Amino acid sequence: MTYTGHCLCGQVSIEINGDVTQRIHCYCSMCQRAHGSDHSEWGISLQKDVAVTGGEYIASYESSPGVMRRFCRQCGSNIQFHDASEFSKAHFAFAWALLTEKPEALPLVEYFKPA
Repeated sequence: MTYTGHCLCGQVSIEINGDVTQRIHCYCSMCQRAHGSDHSEWGISLQKDVAVTGGEYIASYESSPGVMRRFCRQCGSNIQFHDASEFSKAHFAFAWALLTEKPEALPLVEYFKPA
C-alpha cells in the first residue's frame, strides 16, 4: 500500500510505500504542548518505507535529551518524532495528520493516558 500526505503549506511531503503498523496517541505534557492539544497522534512505519521531501523546510527541536521533534519551518506542522532508541533506528514516527488518506482498522496504542 502507498500513503501520501503533506504539511499545511505543502512544502514538506511524505510518501509511505508499505504498511503503517501503529497509530499512537500520546498524552504526555510535552506532546500536548508540541501539538497544542490534549494528545499527539502519530503513525509508525518502517524507516525503509518512508520518503520525505522538502527537507530544506524541516526544522528540528530537541525537546529532551536524545528526542528530536521535526516540523515544517514555514507552517509549523509537526512532521516526525525521533529518539535515540533501538526502535527508532528501524521505525519512522510521523504526524498522523500529514496523511491524505488514513489506513483503516489500525490498532490504537495510548501512552500516558490520564486515569
